Amino acid sequence: MKNFSLKPMLLLCALMAGAGSVGAADKTKWIKTAPADLAAGNVVVIVDVTKSVAIANDPKSDKTPSATSVTLSEAKDQISVGENEELAANLQWTLEAAEGNKCYFKKDDSNYLFVKASPKSDDGLRVGTPGTGDVKAFGLSIDDAHDNAEFLAVVMSETENRFVGVKNKYGRNSWTTPTSISDDIKDTRIAFFKKVVSSKPDANISWNGTHEGNANVDLKTGTPAFPTLNNPNNLTGIKYSTSNEWVASIDANGTITLKKRGTVTITATYDETENYDAASVSYTLRIDDSSSNEGTSTHPFTPSEAIRYAKGGNATDGWTYFVTGRVSKIGASSSSSYVPGVSTNGSTDGTLTYYISDNGRTGDEDTELQISSGRYKELGELTDRIISVGDIVTVAGPLVYASASTSVGGIGTGTSGSGSGTGSGSGTGTGTKTVKMDATNYIHAHTPVLSTEDKTINNGVVKAATGFYTVDDTNKNGTLGTVTIESSATDVASYNSENMNITANKVGEAVITVKIPVTLSDGTSYNMESKFTLTVQSRDVEAESAGTYQLVTDASTLKADDKILIVGPISGDTPKWYAMSTKQADSNRGAVEVTVSENTISEISSDVQVITLEDADAGEGKFYLNVGSAGYLCASSSDKDELKSDTQANAGENAKATISISSENNDATIAFAGEKNHNTIRFDCLAFSSYVLSSDFACFVSNYTVDDENTAVLPKIYRFEANSEYKITTSANGYKTLVSSIDATLPEGLKAYVVSTIDNKETAKLTEVVSVKAGVPYILKGEVNTPI
Repeated sequence: MKNFSLKPMLLLCALMAGAGSVGAADKTKWIKTAPADLAAGNVVVIVDVTKSVAIANDPKSDKTPSATSVTLSEAKDQISVGENEELAANLQWTLEAAEGNKCYFKKDDSNYLFVKASPKSDDGLRVGTPGTGDVKAFGLSIDDAHDNAEFLAVVMSETENRFVGVKNKYGRNSWTTPTSISDDIKDTRIAFFKKVVSSKPDANISWNGTHEGNANVDLKTGTPAFPTLNNPNNLTGIKYSTSNEWVASIDANGTITLKKRGTVTITATYDETENYDAASVSYTLRIDDSSSNEGTSTHPFTPSEAIRYAKGGNATDGWTYFVTGRVSKIGASSSSSYVPGVSTNGSTDGTLTYYISDNGRTGDEDTELQISSGRYKELGELTDRIISVGDIVTVAGPLVYASASTSVGGIGTGTSGSGSGTGSGSGTGTGTKTVKMDATNYIHAHTPVLSTEDKTINNGVVKAATGFYTVDDTNKNGTLGTVTIESSATDVASYNSENMNITANKVGEAVITVKIPVTLSDGTSYNMESKFTLTVQSRDVEAESAGTYQLVTDASTLKADDKILIVGPISGDTPKWYAMSTKQADSNRGAVEVTVSENTISEISSDVQVITLEDADAGEGKFYLNVGSAGYLCASSSDKDELKSDTQANAGENAKATISISSENNDATIAFAGEKNHNTIRFDCLAFSSYVLSSDFACFVSNYTVDDENTAVLPKIYRFEANSEYKITTSANGYKTLVSSIDATLPEGLKAYVVSTIDNKETAKLTEVVSVKAGVPYILKGEVNTPI
């Protein structure tokens, strides 16, 4: 980890001169104030102006302070309150000087804003009395990789900083403290709104000709019409400024000169006089260039062009550029909010680091553009399963030429007793500068060249590998070489390169990677690569369709080899039921909607996790919960709500579960043994009415209490009950393959065979059997519609 050092900064927090009494005609305003203009004793509100939420000073029992909504003016330079209303006291902080060019934010002499020592994950911001190791001295970090945004930050140690930002999860905003300015908080823009009390009238200046604080002009189309300043009091001495002189300048008379396309903030400022209050009004000016089509949707950059453009200093903050290239490399992916079964409703946010180049080859910083994260074009989860190396994508977002890391500086300065501030915080990026597209991008167009998709097959099936992928010959950019296929779990599914077949060996999941080398016209090459999940199922879908899953009301009837579903309810206008999914969602298990009718589940999808019970301790009533190749469900944490899977050897006692069922409501308590406090499986769902925002299965503490804030409930168990018989239909010549979910005897007229050997001529030798065992592949011969 990089060591962070504090740059020498002048101290913000001076002691403020004593305030006089406030007269009856005095009024209070909350004015956005630069850090350099703050001083000790100032009362401020700390706001993320992007989401319009403030840090509340309400101490809670080991909980993050509330992200409380505030109403900002159109220009976002004041907090708006009603004429006869006061701003809530729980949003107000008083500044106090701190060591090392930092500042304290306090509610009173006992309660401060601070970051916990060794916080769990990014959950560390608190309000209260700091303890040993807690840090309450805040500075600013100015991150050039995110539009020069300002972030509150603390120095935890020589090797660790924490940055304060707003994360939106499950439809709620919350304050977090990650160790870097990650994609989760990159949209945060911290600003301070200072309490100003005055009896003077307002200056009443404003901008005419803006829409929600924005205005657009064009560099090359006639004479642009700029917003005009409304100055009803004919005030003199108004000062004008622009946030970026390279894009647009403004003179002392307010005359704007356009220089190049981009986005700037135009500000008019009036200093306080004997007759009027100070005022500052701004608007955002977007400058287009209709004569240029570089990096537009109709004429996107190539990756190398985009890199040269940004390195030449032409890319401007707030501008969206389009780039078309081939995916050359895929890095890590994650999901900040996973909603199983509803991936098409836009409620799943995904992040993925990947790279694009002109021809699909990996290269260097001059040829390969980093895409920090994004969304798929349907606004679903973006993962390395959606895009593949060699695919053609068009991405859109701001181009950033900056370093990746930041340091923490001070907030401002003040001279004791004067209350004036001079200086500013610092925390600019350090390290090697690179060009990347910021995380607001999305995949605008997507041409899959090597395509795969997740598949489910029955155990024992052998299938040609060509049936698992396709290649778009029209858009390939070179000569294709020999296909290679890799399996993450060869015991589940394996590939034979000689006959190019994939064989399902046992129940479970395997990630299959398909690679095809591409040789370009200049003799260089790269590998197209695509991944998919192959699920091998133990059951015959046709056989299972003749059986159902029945609600278990008595835990004593459960036994080894039972196949069960763990199912959770969602109350609302229309009650719903969700079964545990085969998909792992971060540290928990996902959920898939199922239909329950009269305590019966008649049909399930391949995404539903069928769990096989295994005897864990003979005679003690403990079970292992077998979930196929993923291993066994287990409790994995004493301080987090986590449900994971592992091997018996690794999980030990934490994978052994006792099961009891309530006679009152049939709720199942599935509690793992071992040392983990979070050991009881519950279904956790966040829903408004019948609309599900998130749902998963996790392990909670045994004494967990459901209240207004806690949504996790005990699940129910459904067990597979096969019908006494079902009908199978053989082919025209009387044959059929079968993998049964139950042991069965053969009726008269039906014969069953297993493949015992295959000789060098690839001729199969069949051995007849007299009965069918669950999970074993058979070849059947008999009449059509023969019952079994």
